[in-house]
Amino acid sequence: MKKYLAMMVAIIIVISFISGCGKKEVSDTARNNPKSTTKSDNSQSTNIHPVVQSNQAQGTNPNSRFQKAPDFSLPSIDGKIVRLSDYEGKVVILDFWATWCRPCVMEMPSFVQLKKKYSGQPFAVIGVDLDRRVSKEGIKSFLKSHNINYTIVMGMSDPSVLDRFGGIPAIPTTFIIDKNGYIRQKLVGYHQLDVFDNIVKTLLEEELAERE
Repeated sequence: MKKYLAMMVAIIIVISFISGCGKKEVSDTARNNPKSTTKSDNSQSTNIHPVVQSNQAQGTNPNSRFQKAPDFSLPSIDGKIVRLSDYEGKVVILDFWATWCRPCVMEMPSFVQLKKKYSGQPFAVIGVDLDRRVSKEGIKSFLKSHNINYTIVMGMSDPSVLDRFGGIPAIPTTFIIDKNGYIRQKLVGYHQLDVFDNIVKTLLEEELAERE
């Protein structure tokens, strides 16, 4: 009986890491935004998603068949305004996370390593914090204790950002954006370092398209 219970607990833990955590909590983070679309979507909660397709006709930019990442303007943990458009020309990992989400925290060392590995290259990591019940000082303390070396912005200062990215049904949800500002991958749930590294390496090798 004990062996059976231990096995069930292990299965539950594995599922929580694969599918992400806190779907209800993530929905609650956008409760003040009546247009929020963060309801659960189990069909999109366990895998690396296919690249997000756009209905727009393909232009001279070979990546224009992909969805352009929506711009945002959010305050960083230090109070500076961060705009996604300022990162055009760089490969960007955009990670939606919260301090209470264990799979999110488990992924963060991977982003720290990637930031170090690709230092000096056109690459950036932006973490979008979705905490509602943790003070700014509490978040700062958390970031310091985990040696976070990349930009963290306060997502709940403008919950409409979640809608612009199609709703965030579970976290971690991570978008990988190419140099031209197009979403190339969406990953929901916990993923290991090599998954992110392989995608980033491929996108860094691509040429920056000429402006149309």
